[in-house]
Amino acid sequence: MFVIQLSEGIYFVVHDEESFENHPDLIGFGVKTDLNGNPIHDKGGKTIPENLTIGKIRPGDKIVYYTRGDHLIRGIFAVEEKLEEGDHRRARDWSRHGIQFRVKSITKPKSDVDFRNTIFSGKDALDMFSHLDNLKKQWGMSVGGKNYIKQITPHDFQVIR
Repeated sequence: MFVIQLSEGIYFVVHDEESFENHPDLIGFGVKTDLNGNPIHDKGGKTIPENLTIGKIRPGDKIVYYTRGDHLIRGIFAVEEKLEEGDHRRARDWSRHGIQFRVKSITKPKSDVDFRNTIFSGKDALDMFSHLDNLKKQWGMSVGGKNYIKQITPHDFQVIR
C-alpha cells in the first residue's frame, strides 16, 4: 500500500453547467441540516458544511472547476474570499444558508476540454482515481454530485492543467 501526499490548497470542484454559466465567479456548497431543513451550526454559530473538505478552503487556494453533464474542465480558478451570509454578492438562486466563495479565473481553456479525454488519454494516470478497480466504469461515480469537492495532488493538478 502507498500513501498519496496531498498538497494543501488544490481542489477539484464539481458544479452543474447552469451554476457555472450563471455564476462563473462563485463556487458553493451545501450545509448540514436538521430534519426540518434548517442549517446546523457549530458552537461558534457557523454553519457546518456537508463535506468537511470545504472547511479547509482558504483565499489563494486553487480550484479545478469541472461541470458535470458536459464533462468539461472550465478552467483553473483561485479562491478570493469566503462570502458571509447576507453578502450582496452571494448567488441568490443557491441555498440561502450554503457556503459560498468568490473565485477568479487564472486559466481558461482556449477550447472545450472534455475531462474524459484527460482520464483515458493513457498518459499519466490521475491519483484521484487510484482507488478504483475499474476506471472506465467507476470514474463518474467517484466525482459524484453537483457540489462535489475533492482535494487533489500536485501531480493531478499538473496533468489537468
